[in-house]
Amino acid sequence: MNTLQIETGFLKKPLPSFVMAQRPAARLQGGFINAIKRGETPRTPVLLAVVAMKEIDNDSFRLRVYDGETKASTFSTARILFQQFSAKAGDVPFVIRVDTYRNTPCRNDQGKEVFLTFISKAAILTCRAPPEAYEIALEQSQSQTQRIAPQPLPQPHEKPQDEMFRVPYLPTRCRPVTQKGSENEPPSVVQLAPSVSSRPVQQPSPTIANLSLRTPPRRKDSPTTPVGFLSPRTKGYILCGLVSNKTAVTPIPDTHNTGHNRIFSFVLTDKHLDDIKVSAYNELADYYHDMVQNGLMCYVRDRESSSSIRRTPSKYNNTKSDYHIVMNKRELVQPCTDQPLIKIPALRLNKTAIQSIRGMRADQAVDVLGIITAIDPVEKIVVQRTGRETVKRVVKLLDSANTSIHVLLWGSEATSFPEDSLHQVLAIQNCVVKEFRGNFSLQVLGSTKMEFNPDSNDAALLQNWFRQRPEDSEECISEAHDYAAEVFTRDLRCIGTMANVPVATLAEDPRGVYFNIVGYAEEIRRNSMFYVACPTCQKKGTETEPGSGVYRCDKCNFQGEGFTRTTMISVKIADWSGSHWISMFSDYANHFLNIDTADELVDNEAAERIVDEVLFRTRVFRVRAKIDSYNGVDSVSWNAYDVYDVPYEVYKTVLTETLAKIGCAI
Repeated sequence: MNTLQIETGFLKKPLPSFVMAQRPAARLQGGFINAIKRGETPRTPVLLAVVAMKEIDNDSFRLRVYDGETKASTFSTARILFQQFSAKAGDVPFVIRVDTYRNTPCRNDQGKEVFLTFISKAAILTCRAPPEAYEIALEQSQSQTQRIAPQPLPQPHEKPQDEMFRVPYLPTRCRPVTQKGSENEPPSVVQLAPSVSSRPVQQPSPTIANLSLRTPPRRKDSPTTPVGFLSPRTKGYILCGLVSNKTAVTPIPDTHNTGHNRIFSFVLTDKHLDDIKVSAYNELADYYHDMVQNGLMCYVRDRESSSSIRRTPSKYNNTKSDYHIVMNKRELVQPCTDQPLIKIPALRLNKTAIQSIRGMRADQAVDVLGIITAIDPVEKIVVQRTGRETVKRVVKLLDSANTSIHVLLWGSEATSFPEDSLHQVLAIQNCVVKEFRGNFSLQVLGSTKMEFNPDSNDAALLQNWFRQRPEDSEECISEAHDYAAEVFTRDLRCIGTMANVPVATLAEDPRGVYFNIVGYAEEIRRNSMFYVACPTCQKKGTETEPGSGVYRCDKCNFQGEGFTRTTMISVKIADWSGSHWISMFSDYANHFLNIDTADELVDNEAAERIVDEVLFRTRVFRVRAKIDSYNGVDSVSWNAYDVYDVPYEVYKTVLTETLAKIGCAI
């Protein structure tokens, strides 16, 4: 293949000629990086050139990008983009289109505020990068190579003073030379560039694709490490901050056989107002729970290793740091008496009106502010999927529009919620929307922050309104109302459209995509309509001996009686645009088949009759499409989470409006 050579001093990078000749160079959006440095949030999409990248924790990349005017190395990618960017690891520079990003302010070693940009949605374009992007990449590669100069190898007749150092491979600027000087003979001794350091370097020479993007080291006169500088690569740290959000020692199930049965955690906020979650397990949880108190200053130090710093999944993260600390030994926390008390500002809410929550999609994060009008008692429930017992509490929240919603609290949040907080103002940050058959509620997660009677004008106005509120009837969007019509219209799709959605689109949300299908069951697989489920984890059990009635669960190692039959069916649904197989489990499958338990399917004749009665009946199927991975292969699975009769009046309106939009009248 014909190639073009870009040569700058010592480095040659071959490029396919058709890339340079036929694909035009991208026009980058200048000023994007400078706008981020000023604290602004420029609009997207935006085109950037990636001139260097480095893998972090095997699930993301640190990027050095160029926007046509400025370059910066404060960009990183989301875990979902790891596979996409891995394919381009040796192909820099290349152009990306950034669709969604988030800026996180932090302070560098000199105390200056900087912004770290986290790219959560992007696409790699086929157009080539502008010429200056290649020059930047080559200059950075050259500067990195000049920093690494291996020690010269001793001559064959000389006795080496130290142990022989073997160079794994040569820097780009090194040239092999034979001792005899013959051009035809193979090189026997390699002559390297002059050494600037007597210490041998045992790491590969950097290339454009793996330029080092390490966090700047801490200054010698800085007594503590900023939270914003922590990462799993940090070797030793000393944190100083204020303790808040201390939890109780909470029992946890050991589902992954880690040996952890209880946990304790708190949040540490440093003087830059960057915070991080600190946790401990088992006996260390008891040890640190008695030592740490809310509102006190303390040091958290670990000078030996960085194994205690781990990445936090975004779903469970309510701090500014992407990581959390797990204390794995004693005496890591010490009281701080030589630093001033840190004042943590009140919650900054991006307030959403409760009335606006109606119609939102499930699992969307919102911030709310309201008056507590009802507090239900703690209720013990058993999670059907895992068989684990937990507790739940429902709190009713009312805003100034006289609209209320239920807030669901679980576990320790439910038991620790103060029952004397009735008619107080409650601010909730980062809770998620839940929807079931048109009724909406809010669920508190581990990443949620709550504050009673916040010191803000909105809270004061809400309290005054509540004292003088009119006698109008209150509307609760969590109780039985006919909002199902709105959800039906919003999520109505057809099989032919959803079956052709690209896998990359579904991968953007790991929780899947929900939609409604108006169709009928065309076929049901009748050879396997139920399985014997473990009473602990609901996974499939295997009989120890045929006919013994004793089953064993490989997942939780439970063996004995108590295993029950659970319905699991595969249904082929169809509409006017096509057909698709879906799966239905447990109560949803029982509701669809009009049965109470899976025991009714044991008799073959009865099962045949039950199946025949539900075929070819037009229903509404609430479906979730999600990507599943098995043995490294990704596949899209459809699961039905609800089946109900078609609201024909609403359906007729939707069809009439659709025909009007395409210019057809009936």
